[in-house]
Amino acid sequence: MYVRLSSLTCPTYVRLSSLTCPTYVRLSSLTCPVYVRLESLTY
Repeated sequence: MYVRLSSLTCPTYVRLSSLTCPTYVRLSSLTCPVYVRLESLTY
């Protein structure tokens, strides 16, 4: 369940950051999938 929540919050977090900093979105967009993959393995 924790993985599902993170997968949903991840895109929304990118959208919010997209308004503040485009460069930050690029970094988060790359780390986001990896973070979900790590959670999928742990949980």
